[in-house]
Amino acid sequence: MGGLLSSVFFLLPVGLPTFNLIYVAFFGGYSILMLVLYRTDRMLGTQGQLPFAEREKFTWQGVKPALPAFLLVWLGMAAYARSGWFYVFPLNARHIWLVLFSVPTAVGFWIGIYEMHMIAKAAPGKAGPQAAAMLIGILPFFLYAAFLASIGSLSGVVGSVQGLLILGLVLLVGGLLRQLTKVHWFTAVCQAALLYSLILPQGVLFK
Repeated sequence: MGGLLSSVFFLLPVGLPTFNLIYVAFFGGYSILMLVLYRTDRMLGTQGQLPFAEREKFTWQGVKPALPAFLLVWLGMAAYARSGWFYVFPLNARHIWLVLFSVPTAVGFWIGIYEMHMIAKAAPGKAGPQAAAMLIGILPFFLYAAFLASIGSLSGVVGSVQGLLILGLVLLVGGLLRQLTKVHWFTAVCQAALLYSLILPQGVLFK
């Protein structure tokens, strides 16, 4: 599913951030697959469609507490990037990819939030199952870093570790926003936007 999604991006007449496709391939492919399985009641270990089949009610009162917190984190990371210690935030054509990549990735984060609620309900008071589920979600990126290490690509390993740190930051921000708002799709969109704001500047655009 991730391969099919990535193939579509190659058809667009815009410079493609090829080195960043691994993120949208895994997260976007996971999003589409999980959405299909849950919507068709074919997800193993579950019965019926999950609660996210119900429409979330959007209220500004629900978003207001989380929006300033996200903007503070986003602006803080932008300032850190501009200091010279990190890549600058994506500009120009990268804005297009930020939007395109964020859409399927946000769906994955959105589903993940509800899965965390399911796990918390099944194992109340236990942090281990939720931590395991979170690690399983980013397992492909650990495997990718291990593969680069096995072939002796030092620069690739450094980039992969950097990517894992960014993923950790995104998950922490998501946890913070979930404490501030119950509008889960808003949390998911913020996580996806933050992820690609930090990931996209790392690679060149291929035409």
